[in-house]
Amino acid sequence: MNTLQPSWNRLFACFDSIPSWKLWKLRLQVAAVLFAAIGTALGADPAKVVSLQVEPANIELKSARDQQAVVVTATFSDGSTQDVTGLVSAKIAGKGSFAAIVEYVNETFLPKGDGLASATFTYAGFDCKTDIRVTGSLEQPPIGFRNEVLPALTRAGCNTGKCHGSASGKDG
Repeated sequence: MNTLQPSWNRLFACFDSIPSWKLWKLRLQVAAVLFAAIGTALGADPAKVVSLQVEPANIELKSARDQQAVVVTATFSDGSTQDVTGLVSAKIAGKGSFAAIVEYVNETFLPKGDGLASATFTYAGFDCKTDIRVTGSLEQPPIGFRNEVLPALTRAGCNTGKCHGSASGKDG
């Protein structure tokens, strides 16, 4: 007699509503974690960071609406790379009042005033640097249809034929 069967059904009932592809994804993630843990337990050395790189290496912001996102990539001893942008610590330095030149928010640089600055990113004891030049921070360029209006319509789904994207228009 199998007296454990009812308790097993209750234990795994929470998985009944999960689609099968998500269960396979979950199984693969658990397997990856287990293999990594077993490799570490058996004495395999985890890969160590050997270098850090930031892209772009030079940033130029030319108006008040300019912004530039950065990506910081770590290279490991086994040759693999990983985006560590969200894990780095950033320090901005420059001549004069560099805090008034540029602001770093959500992995993006925003202009605050004209001048030169540099940002140093640190991760796992390694540093990398990007130079920042801000000019025209008080200029508000005119809004352009191609670069500012069209992306907003695309994101909202309004550039399809059912909305504003019809070739012959909507007669008004």
